[in-house]
Amino acid sequence: MVESYVTRTYGGCPRYLALNGGRFPGPQWWHTTRFTRHLIADTTAIADEELETFLGYEWRSRLTVGWLIGVRSP
Repeated sequence: MVESYVTRTYGGCPRYLALNGGRFPGPQWWHTTRFTRHLIADTTAIADEELETFLGYEWRSRLTVGWLIGVRSP
């Protein structure tokens, strides 16, 4: 699960680093469209139980899950 949601890479950059550094919304990063599409898709794919598991894990997982929850919320 960590590999699917947290450490999946985009141009050599793991998801958690792109989220942490705010790199993905910039138009200069050519992975922005794919990254954003995958992030939105993962918000619907991840189960609530998995979210809870990640919240109890290490900082990379908590950071990523915080974004998934935030994007998922209405």
